[in-house]
Amino acid sequence: KVYKVKKELFELGLVEIKTNYGNLVRSYDKERTICDIVRSRSNIEVQDLQTILRTYFRSKDKDIPKLMRYAQSFSIAGIMKDYAAMIL
Repeated sequence: KVYKVKKELFELGLVEIKTNYGNLVRSYDKERTICDIVRSRSNIEVQDLQTILRTYFRSKDKDIPKLMRYAQSFSIAGIMKDYAAMIL
């Protein structure tokens, strides 16, 4: 399924990652990916969503302030706070 994103939000969280073969590819960072998953949570099994969020919130390299800024930009800050409170 294809989703439309506002132009100003398209590059939010966009990073370049070097592949194992040395090529640079564009991808979204963890926080943007989490926001995208939460935004489309109705298409994801509840257990999968819980596992994804639990894994992120328990990781050492999480950036919760960045996650919440992104969530605010995508108008899901309240939902994200609820999930964070449930898991943390």
